[in-house]
Amino acid sequence: MLHSCSEIKRIAVVSAVVVFFILDRILKLAALAARQKINLLGEYFTFEFSANKYIALSLPVPDGPLIRAVIALIIAAISVLLLRYYKNKNSLGQAGCWLLLSGAVSNLADRIIYSYVIDYFQIRYFTIFNLADASIVIGAGLLIWDIYRKRVI
Repeated sequence: MLHSCSEIKRIAVVSAVVVFFILDRILKLAALAARQKINLLGEYFTFEFSANKYIALSLPVPDGPLIRAVIALIIAAISVLLLRYYKNKNSLGQAGCWLLLSGAVSNLADRIIYSYVIDYFQIRYFTIFNLADASIVIGAGLLIWDIYRKRVI
C-alpha cells in the first residue's frame, strides 16, 4: 500500500522518537547498574550515574505524589494541545512535539519509579544530562524554529 510523503515523514519521525526513547531508557538502566564513571572523551565527557532530584534547569521543588501528578497533568495537557495543533501540519512541528513528549515521559517515569531522574552524560564544567533532556531541548528548539519560520517567511 502506497503512503503519501507526509505519512512517510510522520512514520519516520515517530520511529526515530521511539528509538531515542528506548535508547534513553537503556542508558538509564546501564547508568543505574554501573554506578561508575566511564570516560567517553577523556575527563571532559563522561558516562556516570547521577540522581537528579530537581526539575528543569535544576530548579528545586518539593517531591511527592501530588507534585508528580501535577507535573504529569501539565505535560499531558501541553502535549495534547501541541499534538492537536500540529496534527495536520508540517513534520517539523510534529517532530518537535513528539521529541518533547517522549523526553518528558521518560523523565517522568524516572521520577515516578525512583523519585529522581537518572542523568548519565556529564560535560565537565558544564552540566550532566540524559537523552530525554536532549530530546526535550531539541523538541522545544524545533517548535521555536517552526514558529519563528512561520512568522518570518
